[in-house]
Amino acid sequence: MLRISKLLLNTNLKYYSLDNVSNGRTFKNFGHKRQPVPRITVLWHGFLTFSFIGLGIEWKRIGRMIFGEDFGKETETSPFE
Repeated sequence: MLRISKLLLNTNLKYYSLDNVSNGRTFKNFGHKRQPVPRITVLWHGFLTFSFIGLGIEWKRIGRMIFGEDFGKETETSPFE
């Protein structure tokens, strides 16, 4: 205890206060970090996500909103007749 008090008296108190000592002892590069994910996994999850979303969309309704009322209607004449 005597040694610590001598050290505190002989040096600047800013560097040896208890707050700085307890906050200064940390581990380098420690903490929660993102784990690297392979690119194929990201692409596969994106494909699955857009596939399931695409199954739930009424494409004929979307086509009619974009291209007009004639979209999706079958023509009466066939090109093979």
